[in-house]
Amino acid sequence: MAKVTFFVPYEELLLPAEKIAEEYPSINPVKLKYVKTEQAAQAAVEEERSGCEIIIARGSQAQMVRRAVSLPVVELRASTQSVGLRLVSLRRRLGAERPKIGLIGLVNTLPDTTHYGELFGVELAVYPAEEHSALRSLVERAAEDGCLAVVGANTVLTRAGELGLPGEFLESGEESIRVAYRTAVRVAYAQEEEKKRRVEMNIMLDNTTGGIMQVDADGVVTRVNRAGLRMLGLEQGALVGKDVSRVFPEIDRKAVESFMDQEGIRTYVVGMKTRTLLVNAVPVQVGGAVRGMILTFQEDAFIRQMDSDLRADLYRRGFMAVHTFENFIAVQKETAALVRSARRMAAQESPVLLCGTDHACLDILAECIHNESAFRSNAFITVDCSAYQDEDLDNMLFGNYTTRKDTPQSLVELAENGTLYLKNVEALSLQIQYKLARLTRGLFLHNGANFPLRLKLRLVASTAGSLLRQLNEGKFRSDLYYALHVLKLEIPTLRDRREDIPGWFSQYMSEWEETYHRRFHLTQDARAFVGEYDWPGGLFQMSCVCERLVLLSEKRNIGVDFLRSQIEQVMPRLLPGTDTIVTYKDRKAVEIAALLRQYNGNREKVANALGVSKTTLWRYIKKYGIGPDYSY
Repeated sequence: MAKVTFFVPYEELLLPAEKIAEEYPSINPVKLKYVKTEQAAQAAVEEERSGCEIIIARGSQAQMVRRAVSLPVVELRASTQSVGLRLVSLRRRLGAERPKIGLIGLVNTLPDTTHYGELFGVELAVYPAEEHSALRSLVERAAEDGCLAVVGANTVLTRAGELGLPGEFLESGEESIRVAYRTAVRVAYAQEEEKKRRVEMNIMLDNTTGGIMQVDADGVVTRVNRAGLRMLGLEQGALVGKDVSRVFPEIDRKAVESFMDQEGIRTYVVGMKTRTLLVNAVPVQVGGAVRGMILTFQEDAFIRQMDSDLRADLYRRGFMAVHTFENFIAVQKETAALVRSARRMAAQESPVLLCGTDHACLDILAECIHNESAFRSNAFITVDCSAYQDEDLDNMLFGNYTTRKDTPQSLVELAENGTLYLKNVEALSLQIQYKLARLTRGLFLHNGANFPLRLKLRLVASTAGSLLRQLNEGKFRSDLYYALHVLKLEIPTLRDRREDIPGWFSQYMSEWEETYHRRFHLTQDARAFVGEYDWPGGLFQMSCVCERLVLLSEKRNIGVDFLRSQIEQVMPRLLPGTDTIVTYKDRKAVEIAALLRQYNGNREKVANALGVSKTTLWRYIKKYGIGPDYSY
């Protein structure tokens, strides 16, 4: 049962708050505490120390509590009923037909007042304040605007009395209390679920065979699971609070600081007293900021499972393929047939050529072919042929012939008995094409060497261009062309594989949700839009959009408008004939701007057309940044 404290702003609320709490047994007994505004922050600190889990507070007290403690704060808002009663009372007192009345209060206390004017027979002007200090000036503004009376709390009524304005006290009635209690029940349920998930996670971590260590942004160890403690031969108390470099000296302070500014995985082989550990370090990034890192480590038995010292080195350097055909989305009939062909090709040793414009899909398919082949136990090395100058690429692939023992191995040598994946193979020079053509026949020639060596590897290449056109223009060697075309796969674009799109989108969303520890749900309209959109940027674009959605969405449910706006941000359009970027705007902004043009800026007519008050219209104009020329 959650411990809830209700900061009662005035004593008259104590009795109804106590009585209504009985209707909500899951949080009862609620601790009722009469608190003066100036004491709210200190009272919140005291409650947090005493074990309170949720605080209910009103107006400026709620603002002060939020700043003072990290506990969830449920705001006590004025109800529609209480505001309506105050308006009707003032209308009778004034004896005027549709009098103008100001509703003044902190933003977090006011309800939605749409259509209040029509409902209660008044012209309602709403004056929301971000801070308590602004309330008195808003009363003065209401008087200047022609308000005949005001509704608000003590500060508002005090200033209104000084100005000779009638006023009604805006209290938080029984309905407001019930709404606050219902919200507290939901928050308490969420807290209990979080506790349950935390316990389940602890059980899972402590029952895994691999070591897991959590490190904060300062490089300090915050927790280690049971398997990690066993491998390190230490107790939890001997690790928590220590700098990670003291646990793993190979990961020094400078390495931690530089790693925190990067992405990806860094691997270390750490020698302990009685064993060797393979340690993987992954930074934890939330909202673009690094919050720490997770270290996972395995005992030396894991390394011994590798074929050789070279394989351990390849693992550390990231020369590994992670994708398999099991997680390759192939819902569409044509895609399923393509995967079947790729599986048959993977069983052979001949080169494979992947053709298509979706580079991410080509990369994933190349990894799948490697992991399905007889070469899967060794390196998978990727080289983008378009990313380097010819001489640099030549040296990377074929090295320099020398007798020096400290000469680094070439990428072709590192890929021995594994797979060499060449992206954008159309960018290769004729000189490198010659050496690759020999490599397809098992002959490796070092740069500067006089004779070739026998070397076995699997060659996979990809291209988005036309090798046939280059062949006809004399830019591509015929022997390499025909060697690559023995096993060739044409990969359609995403828009030609529409049945696969929802699966890929869900997969990327799940990956980014797992990375950033956030969970979301797409509305039905948003899911429909995902399948209808062409995704001209392929899977790279889709992954980027999914990451933006996970990072930037403020709501758990992602609607089609927000989805479309993020796609436009990732791949905006240029206005034809200009350098002006056109991005998606909220449809409400479009509607308001059109009405302002139609009525020549007459806000009263626009507000009537929208069915909102002029104050609400003013907030919309400010929110969407609609300028005096009705642009946005």
